[in-house]
Amino acid sequence: MKLGDVLRKEREARGLTAADVSTRLGMTEPEYEQLERGLSQAEQWGPILARIAIRFETPTSRLICASGRSSDAKPGECGSRIRARREQRGQTAEAVA
Repeated sequence: MKLGDVLRKEREARGLTAADVSTRLGMTEPEYEQLERGLSQAEQWGPILARIAIRFETPTSRLICASGRSSDAKPGECGSRIRARREQRGQTAEAVA
């Protein structure tokens, strides 16, 4: 099942519209609808991020933000957090890939 399908089913199970969710997330409705249709880069990067989290034995949320709370996340922080985790484990990028 694709990420977009999961998002749609979760939204529908909660009785929310795409407009409700997009407003809560601070994005436009068309941007959110792209997520549900599987047309965003999240469809590609979500599974990759999950595999990295498994490899580093850490919650995905900790790769996104130090506190693990999405509200604290900053653009560009994810890459530096992944690099820091990799270096803490003494692994090269090639070894992780």
